[in-house]
Amino acid sequence: MPEPVKRAIDRLSVTAFKAAVVDRSFFANTAHPLRKFLAEVSARAADPETDTAPDAPFVRELSAVVEELAAAPEHDAGVYENATARIGQAADTAGAGRVQALAREAAEIEQVERREIALVQARAAVRTRLEGRVAPSFVADFLCGPWAESIALAEAEQRTGPDGADRLLAVVDDLLWSIAPKGAAEVGELTAMLPRLVRALQNGVSTALAPDAPRRFLDQLMPLHADLLQAARRGAVAVPRAPSAAPRAAGDETLPYSAAMPALLLPVLSRGAQVEFREDGEPVRARLAWVSPRGATYLFTSGAGPARALGRDAVNEMLGAGTLRVLEDRAPAAERAIAAVTGARAA
Repeated sequence: MPEPVKRAIDRLSVTAFKAAVVDRSFFANTAHPLRKFLAEVSARAADPETDTAPDAPFVRELSAVVEELAAAPEHDAGVYENATARIGQAADTAGAGRVQALAREAAEIEQVERREIALVQARAAVRTRLEGRVAPSFVADFLCGPWAESIALAEAEQRTGPDGADRLLAVVDDLLWSIAPKGAAEVGELTAMLPRLVRALQNGVSTALAPDAPRRFLDQLMPLHADLLQAARRGAVAVPRAPSAAPRAAGDETLPYSAAMPALLLPVLSRGAQVEFREDGEPVRARLAWVSPRGATYLFTSGAGPARALGRDAVNEMLGAGTLRVLEDRAPAAERAIAAVTGARAA
C-alpha cells in the first residue's frame, strides 16, 4: 500500500481499537461500517489508476476524512458510511479526467489502426489489378505508394463520391487501360480520356501524404502516353518502358492484425487486469484499460503517470521476459491484514 495511505490509516488505530471494544464482532464482521471503510480505502489505494501521491486529491480527501473519523463517536455507524461514500467519490472524481484522456487516446490509436489496415487492403486491391499486366516500374510504385495511401485514407474516413475509395480504385483501372498498347481505333477514346484521367490523378492524392507525387508521376506518364498515341497512329505497338511487377512491402501480404492472438497472452492478460512493469527503477503498477478492436495495441493506465501504449508483440515479449507480470486478484489489504491477525480467511 502506498506510504501516504498507510500513514492515513495508521491514524485510525485508536479509533479501530475503540470500535472493537464497543462491538466485539468487529474482527469477525466484514460488514462492520469501519471495516467497510478500511476495505474501500485499501481497494482504492491498491488500484493502479488511483493517484496516491502525497498531494493528490484522493490522499488529501482521505486525510480530511480520517481526521473527522478520529474525532467522531466510535459507535456512530453513519459517520463511517458517509466516510466510505466520500472516499469512493473522491477516487471517481480524480479519475474522471483520466477516463476522458483514455477515450481520446484510444480513439486516436483506433484511427491509426484503421488506416494501417485500409492501406494493406488498398495495396492488395491495386496489386490484384496489376497482376497479368505489363506496367512500368514508376506506375507500379505510384499505385502501390501514394495512390494506395490515398485510397486507404478515403476508406478510413469513409468518404464517398468522387473522393471515395471506390472511385480512386476505378482510376487505377482507367490508368492501366491507358498505358496498354492501343490500336488506331482506340486513339480517339484514349485522347478523350486523358484530360479526365490527369485531373483525377492530380486531385486524388492527399496533399498531406505526398504533395509532389502527382506532378512527378505525370511528368513520367505524359511521355508514355505520347509514345502510345504515336505508335497507335502508325499502326505499331509501343511497349511500356521499364516493365516491372508491383512492389511488395515487407509484411504487406496479409492483414497485420489477425483475429488470432499469440498463445502467451490468452490465459493471463485481459482487459481490466492489474499488472506490474519491472524495468529500470521501482516497479510500476498499472491496469490494462483498453485493447484495440484488432488486438494490436494495449493501453495501460496508472495514477503515477500518462497512459502507456504497447503493441501486441511488445507485450508478449515483456510477459515472456518477466518485465511485465499480471498481479493476483486479492482481497483488500485491510481485510487480509485482519485475517492474518485472526486466522480467518480473507474473501
